[in-house]
Amino acid sequence: KFTKKQVDSILKYESEKLSTPKEKNNISAISSPENESFLVGSTLIHRELSSNYANLFLKDFKYLTAMNAAKQSNINPTSGSWKWDHIDNFVQFSNDNKLLFRLHSPIGPQCSKWIKDDARTPDELMASLNEFLFRLLDRYKDFENIKWIDVVNETILASGKWLGSKPGNTKWENPWLDIGLDENGYPLYIIRAFELADKYAPNKKLVYNQNGGMQIPMWEKLKETVMYLKSKGQRVDGIGWQGHLMNNQGLKQFVENLDEELKKLSDLIDWAHSNKLEFHITELDYYNDGENNIYNSVKKQAEVYQKLMNLLKEKSKNNFSLKKIQTRKNNLNYATCLNFPQIKNNINNGKYFSEEVTEKIANNILKDL
Repeated sequence: KFTKKQVDSILKYESEKLSTPKEKNNISAISSPENESFLVGSTLIHRELSSNYANLFLKDFKYLTAMNAAKQSNINPTSGSWKWDHIDNFVQFSNDNKLLFRLHSPIGPQCSKWIKDDARTPDELMASLNEFLFRLLDRYKDFENIKWIDVVNETILASGKWLGSKPGNTKWENPWLDIGLDENGYPLYIIRAFELADKYAPNKKLVYNQNGGMQIPMWEKLKETVMYLKSKGQRVDGIGWQGHLMNNQGLKQFVENLDEELKKLSDLIDWAHSNKLEFHITELDYYNDGENNIYNSVKKQAEVYQKLMNLLKEKSKNNFSLKKIQTRKNNLNYATCLNFPQIKNNINNGKYFSEEVTEKIANNILKDL
C-alpha cells in the first residue's frame, strides 16, 4: 500500500520520463489498432483526462473506455436535463490521441434515480429508453474511433433470473424490466435496446455485457437471450464479461478454483466464437479486502492474471479479426463447414427453446452465413 503522496510522486516520475525524446521513441503500446484480434485497454475517469494518469495511460494503451461518463445516470440525471460535457471530453480525447474507444453506455441498473422512481409506468420507461439511446447514438455515430457499444449490462442474476426493480430509488436495481416481457418471456427493453443500437449505430459493434463469475445458469440465460435476439433479426456482435475478481463470493470462487473456472471461461469463449461473436472482457480488476490469506497476495494476483492472459492469447488465435467479421457473409469456407442439423443441435442443447423457435434461429443463422 502507498500513501497518496507516494502515488503522486510515482505518477510525476513516470510522466516526466515521457517528456524526453528517448522515452518517447521507446514507447510500445500494449494494444495496437492494427491488431484488433487481441486488444488490451484501460479506463479513466473524467478528472484524470488532464492529469498525469492520462499521460501514463497514453504511454501504454491505445484503447480507452470511459468508466461512467457515458451512462444514463450521468448524461440524463433528471427528467429533461442532459449533460454531455464529460462524455464529449472523452470522445475528443480519444479522437485527438488516435485511441480506439468503447462507448460504455449500457441500459441496465446504473440509471438515474428518476428512472428508478416507483411511480414510473412501463410506457414512460420505454419513452425514456428511446430518447436516451437516440440522443446518445445519433450524437456519436460518425466518430470512427468509437468501435464498440455496450448495449445492455448486468441484466441477469447469478441464478439465471432477470435482474428487476426494487422499492425506492436508492438500491441496486434494474427498473427497465418493468417495461415487460414479450410473448416468449424475454425483456422488451433488451429487444428494443438492440433494435435502436442497430438502427442508429449501424457501423458500431454491439455487445451484450454481463457482470459476475462463471455461474452456469447466468451464462446459459445470456446465451439463450443472444440467440433469441438473433432469431428475431437483431444484430449482436459480441458478448462481454465484467470480472471484478474477489469482489463477491462468486468472483472469489473464480480465484479459489482457478483452473476449473478458467475451463468454464474457455468454454464460454468457444461458444462465442462458434456463433461468430467477439468475446470481450469489458472490466477486469482484483480486489484485496485486507484479509491475511494467500488469495490477497500479489503473487496470487499475478498467477491469476498470467493464466487468464495465456488463455485469452490462445483463444484470440481462433477468433475472426474485426475486418473478417465485417465481411462474414462472404466467408464461404466457414459457412460450408456447418450444416443445418448441427446448428439446430447446438442451439437446442439443453432444450432452451421449443422446436419452432429453434427452427427460426437455425434458419436465421444460415441466412447470415
